[in-house]
Amino acid sequence: MFLNKIIQRNPKLIQTGVELHQKGLIPANSYVLDIDTISYNAKLMAEEGERYHLKVFAMTKQIGRNPVAIKAMVDAGIRAGVCVDMSDARPMTASGMEIGHLGHLVQVPFAETKAAAKLNPRYWMVYNLEKAKAVSEVTDSGREQNIMVRIFGEDDSFYRGHEAGFPTETILETAKEIQQMKGLHFAGIATFPAQLYDVESKTVKATHNYNTLIKTADYLRNHGYPEIEVNAPGTTSSHIFKRLAEDGVIQVEPGHGLTGTTPIHAYEDMPEMPGYIYVSEVSHFYGGKPYCYGGGMYIDPVFDDYDVQACVGRDGDDALKCRISCEMPKPKAIDYYGILNPGKEQKINVGDTVVFGFRAQMFVTRAYVVPVSGISKNEPKVEGIYFTDGRRVGWPEW
Repeated sequence: MFLNKIIQRNPKLIQTGVELHQKGLIPANSYVLDIDTISYNAKLMAEEGERYHLKVFAMTKQIGRNPVAIKAMVDAGIRAGVCVDMSDARPMTASGMEIGHLGHLVQVPFAETKAAAKLNPRYWMVYNLEKAKAVSEVTDSGREQNIMVRIFGEDDSFYRGHEAGFPTETILETAKEIQQMKGLHFAGIATFPAQLYDVESKTVKATHNYNTLIKTADYLRNHGYPEIEVNAPGTTSSHIFKRLAEDGVIQVEPGHGLTGTTPIHAYEDMPEMPGYIYVSEVSHFYGGKPYCYGGGMYIDPVFDDYDVQACVGRDGDDALKCRISCEMPKPKAIDYYGILNPGKEQKINVGDTVVFGFRAQMFVTRAYVVPVSGISKNEPKVEGIYFTDGRRVGWPEW
């Protein structure tokens, strides 16, 4: 879905991916991160956040918690991030980024609570009082831990399996109970998703959850919590910062916005630029069709099914002109291979580079992550080969 925009706005990324792969400098089954572009996008968001007095926390799971990309974000002005879980928190801290928000969307397990406290998160999300009590028990004397809570109201909706939180009708009681726990400060409220892309209007619209969030924040401000912080994640990019700030939102958590891959980026030329590709290689032929390596072929399902295409070739310029549809593995199958469907005039060979431009969630795959700097200056440099948990790996030898 994003291949069109990458070709249009960042063709050097595709050309570089082909060149590096053909030289044997990067593996097949790898996501190539354009560090120059990610840095540009992060600087843009940091500046827009400062303009509207928003706290910008970077989400990094979708780019495999990559330390090179995280450092680029910090250098560009985003100094704290949101950690879905402890698997996010550890590599983020190790990469020099502060933890702005911990535990949204996954609660910290009891056995890891003490370890989480040592990471000094600015804000800690809890879904129930049991988790708040656990945080209180490990909070050092003299320290105050800011607590965020997930809320829900009537007719709010969540992705299946994401349902959680405190009912809005008891929010004052919840705030009071948390505030009375040792070392805790009731700091704010959140929901997810707060915004979603609307296909018909091709705009990002506030959800019912968002309206619940804003109304509950106003209620809390009028009932003893004037400094309440509002966290409104979902489909976050700089073009909605102004609206969010005007509604009283304080915390924003861009993820795909940092790589120019929120749904609206597939249709419009947004301020952020597309910042990654998925690189594969033709492995073999069967039944006259070329098969390319998988491992990272999970497509984040924010769109209905569409014709997935790839640029194929051994030369960057030639690959940009050679677009081929690909039959992607079904979600119930292990993605060992994708099956290319070239036209009669498109000649494909074993060993050709295959470049995709779909929306990824790298952390759920077994792909490599390859940060590359200098693409914008025509001086590409591979900054290492990594797993999707942020660890550097030896390649091609272990």
